[in-house]
Amino acid sequence: MKKVREQFDRLFAGYIEVGDLDEYITSPHVPENGSATLGNFALAEKLLK
Repeated sequence: MKKVREQFDRLFAGYIEVGDLDEYITSPHVPENGSATLGNFALAEKLLK
């Protein structure tokens, strides 16, 4: 994720303020995640709480 955050920061160059990139760009961890769909549901659930 470090490289993704670095590229995001470089490409957007402060054009949009998103705050802390460690919190803005995350990778949800789901045990036995065989599908990105599970990660998407986990992230959506976290955002709804």
